[in-house]
Amino acid sequence: MTRRRWAVGGFVWTVVVGSGLHFTYALSGDAWPVGLVSAVNESTWEHLKLLFVPTVTWVAFSGRGGQGRATEVRVAHIIALLAGLLLIVVGFYSYRSFLADQLVLDILLFVFAAACAHFAPLLIAPRLCPGPVLLRVAWLVLIAMAVAFAVATVVPPHLPVFQDPRTGQYGFGAAQH
Repeated sequence: MTRRRWAVGGFVWTVVVGSGLHFTYALSGDAWPVGLVSAVNESTWEHLKLLFVPTVTWVAFSGRGGQGRATEVRVAHIIALLAGLLLIVVGFYSYRSFLADQLVLDILLFVFAAACAHFAPLLIAPRLCPGPVLLRVAWLVLIAMAVAFAVATVVPPHLPVFQDPRTGQYGFGAAQH
């Protein structure tokens, strides 16, 4: 499979699975294990899982896209994923500073971030020459993010990014169906 086709597959996977993860917690009857990997409320933080979880699963289970050395591809995906997550946060708070809640913009922002997470590695990987230290750092960042998602869902800091704008609550306690 070519790298471009692999990126398209990852993008489609992320958009479809990420969209589904928006609803899985409620559909599970609020099962807390499901909440660790899907959005438990409408906070910005919880919506980051919609990009993080499917992107990480795609990269972890689909190999390296048929081309390139595994180290470059993995590091490029971690960099692109972090850029996509940052894009969601910055984009959301930027547009919300001058517009009311816009579901269409939220969806477009998610799709654009998914494109960033899967197509940017096509540009990044060939330019990388990471050594084993950079690969370890990249994996540690990825693991730290996974732990942060789980911990901040169970015990969220009382900061705006973690607050459900509909209920004013945080984490599992903010879930409302």
